[in-house]
Amino acid sequence: MNKKIYLNLTYILVDYSLILTNSAKKMYIVFGSKKNVYKSVPMKGIEIIEKYNYKFFDEIKLELSIAKVIDKKSKIKVIDCNEQNCENLISVKFFGNFKDVDDAKKEIESLIYYGSLKTKLEKIS
Repeated sequence: MNKKIYLNLTYILVDYSLILTNSAKKMYIVFGSKKNVYKSVPMKGIEIIEKYNYKFFDEIKLELSIAKVIDKKSKIKVIDCNEQNCENLISVKFFGNFKDVDDAKKEIESLIYYGSLKTKLEKIS
């Protein structure tokens, strides 16, 4: 059964059988924290699988995490390190939707490597 939904001035056809099929699949996300700028904290329903430091010319620029989503209603708490009491809860749907850890890692690698710039992804856990 298809239904038209008006979203952001665009009609989108939604196949409900596709939604039901995808809801049972595993979901992995990628999120990061930047020292002295912001910190991302996974809330209940999110299990961190791997963590990496992204280095640019040997300087750590970002800590990246790949996590398994156990509850699709879960959120990531993003805390601003420069503003007191500045926190946001962001739904996991905004952090990508990867079928497994390898797909999430490939996405990270595609974003950090650019030409001959000296970048590195270092596993920390």
